[in-house]
Amino acid sequence: MLEYQYWRHEPSGARYAVRLNEGHVTGCVGPLTDELFRSRYVVEYPFDAADADAEWAAAERARFTRLDIGGEEGWV
Repeated sequence: MLEYQYWRHEPSGARYAVRLNEGHVTGCVGPLTDELFRSRYVVEYPFDAADADAEWAAAERARFTRLDIGGEEGWV
């Protein structure tokens, strides 16, 4: 089952759009500028464009915090 989330990388504060399949990171786009973060739905990002970013996000997952979609941090 595919799931899409926004994550914040805590060491840098940067925001990323993340795609998961059954809990495993399969796509990652970012860091997202404020303009890009607020300009589209999370499912619209080009998740298949950078496999290295997905591998990095999976390896660094403990250093990310999931953002509340629709809250003050963004929307879908």
